[in-house]
Amino acid sequence: MTTRPIEPVEDSSRDEDDRKHANTLMLGGLGIGAVGMIAAAVGGAVCPVCVVAAPALLCAGAFRRWRTAKRRTRCATPQNMRLR
Repeated sequence: MTTRPIEPVEDSSRDEDDRKHANTLMLGGLGIGAVGMIAAAVGGAVCPVCVVAAPALLCAGAFRRWRTAKRRTRCATPQNMRLR
């Protein structure tokens, strides 16, 4: 009888979905920020929604990416281990 190594279980599909969602949030923030900058340059006025939404989306996306990276690098515990 051979023993099999114990390896951490990775939920890569969830991590991948979280990373894609984080990228979408960050791209949305960049897009709204670009629209706000163009409007300010052309029209001389800035949309108040752009001023609030752009940094909020960028921060939400960055936090989600950080949380996903933290979850992927956590230490192996008995709860997330299984025999392979």
